[in-house]
Amino acid sequence: MRKSAYFLIILLTLTSLVLYAQPPRHVNPEEVQVGVPDPKFFSLTYAELANLLSTENYTGYAELSRYLLQVSAPGDIAYIMSRFHEIAHQEGLLLNYTKTVLERAKQYALLGDTETASKTLSEALTMLARVNASYISLADAAQVLQQRLKSTPTPLLNAIVELSRKYLANAVSINETLIANLTRTNLTLYANTDQAWIGSFISVRGELATDTGTPLPGRNITLLCDGSIVGYTTTGAFGEYNATIRIPYKYVESIILLAVFEPKGNDSLHLKPSLSDPVRIRVLFITPNITLTLEPDTALPGSKVNATATTDLPRANFTLWTFGEKIPANSTEGRASWIFRVPPDAREGTYLIRACINPYAIYGPSCGLAELVVKKINLTISLEPPQILLALIPSTLKVSIQSSTGTPPNSTQILITIPEIGLAQQVETNNTYAEIPITLPPLASTGKATLNVIATPSDPSYSTATARVEVLLVNPLLLAFVTAAIVGAVTLYKKMRNESETETTVEPPARIEAAPTTTKIEPPEITPKKEPIVQEIQVEDPVVDEYMKALRATEKYTGIYMKPSQTISEYLEAVRPRLGMYSQYFEQISRLVEARLYADTPVDPGLVRKLREELEKGLGGNA
Repeated sequence: MRKSAYFLIILLTLTSLVLYAQPPRHVNPEEVQVGVPDPKFFSLTYAELANLLSTENYTGYAELSRYLLQVSAPGDIAYIMSRFHEIAHQEGLLLNYTKTVLERAKQYALLGDTETASKTLSEALTMLARVNASYISLADAAQVLQQRLKSTPTPLLNAIVELSRKYLANAVSINETLIANLTRTNLTLYANTDQAWIGSFISVRGELATDTGTPLPGRNITLLCDGSIVGYTTTGAFGEYNATIRIPYKYVESIILLAVFEPKGNDSLHLKPSLSDPVRIRVLFITPNITLTLEPDTALPGSKVNATATTDLPRANFTLWTFGEKIPANSTEGRASWIFRVPPDAREGTYLIRACINPYAIYGPSCGLAELVVKKINLTISLEPPQILLALIPSTLKVSIQSSTGTPPNSTQILITIPEIGLAQQVETNNTYAEIPITLPPLASTGKATLNVIATPSDPSYSTATARVEVLLVNPLLLAFVTAAIVGAVTLYKKMRNESETETTVEPPARIEAAPTTTKIEPPEITPKKEPIVQEIQVEDPVVDEYMKALRATEKYTGIYMKPSQTISEYLEAVRPRLGMYSQYFEQISRLVEARLYADTPVDPGLVRKLREELEKGLGGNA
């Protein structure tokens, strides 16, 4: 009885391994507006500039702010950015110089050199006045920048204010050490107009006096425009001054004028520097009209597009901004043309194309906009599968490929997978109809399964198509083996049972010469089939490498990490709802790596790499 029981256990174990074997478990591994600057990038950069100022790292601040001066952008946005970045760079230089001068003034004060300390302190206060003058223009430029570019320069402005307060407090402390008694001064500034054409001249005037009203004649006055020096003048006998200023060629909405009094020589021992109230001047210039047309306005990836721009100016230098490129062109009688190509890897969607002209004289920058729709040719697949797929017996799958235009792609890679048995095979066809032989592996299980077909055209202007259908798998070899094994086991069991019953009816001998020796029947040692795991796969296997890259990208995008207890198919089903339209790529990769791991099917690493890149593009654009 025990012998038959052991045999049945061995038989049932082998049968379950054949019919219900599972794939090995795996260990958990670790849209576009062309030419428009990224607001998020600038916000992060301004925050970093603020951090550098807070730590008084002026070397790092100068390098980063100098880099911003080189960033380009189309049309009037370039001048809005340039105004803010130039003033921000200048503020860093002024603050750095103020810090240095304050340190020198403190050293002179500690050494008892009162006169030199007072002069140096006066210079520091003058630099602080320049900082405040530049800050007024910077805050005005920041407001326009935030409205047009949607970036946030507030942290940088706050950092400048905090440093100015800190240095002012240091100056007051040094002044108290010197017990200096500097007289306050008042400076006024007026302009003869509140608006002027770009490049034209305006007249300004003002007065310099002490806080008690005493005029200060013969003093030098510095005139600033957006923090930069644009002129000098000297006060007359009654502290009055007059000057002429040219409006700089900055194509912005407005500029800020300021006057600064900087005490020199003996004045630095008695007078404090002063800063006038800001005067805002609206800058006038002509914005030309530009019309941009695209032919066609809907294009395929890799196709050519004709662009034509017209303007009411007889002469203009155009630049076309398209897909990250700048294409210059000179106009003839106010007209310019280009031919550009849509990138082969462009995703479907609407792209904004810009044609801009460079400003000159009273004509400011301007851009014409046009929308380009990138759309791929849709493919559809029709399947005629066999009703039953038999193991080891080739069956034919009929596949028809149709396109929305009626013109099929020249070449198409067709991938066929059956996840339940780890089957994956790929073929290439140059026709719209193909009959593909399918042969199931010897140990394919019996039952219903899903047959997936994925068509990937070599021409990027066509979209990828997928189709799936349920099929019935039958493995006659395994069924015959299991049936024979069960019948044999039952027959053996009956035979051994009959022998056992016969032994119980025999009379025992009268004399027992020796005790019978019973041989203990041990069950044969079963070495279970070792399940391969990811660590046993060669690391240099390119198909496995591509799957692991795709898995990391999927985990990062979905937030669902593969558990050690999950199979490739189980993890695919877990993340499919979150991947949405991009699940088709991860599904294809999963089927291919299953075929590589479990069916030892040759798989083209290039195809897996292409699928992985498409997946990463999709997930990267929607992350």
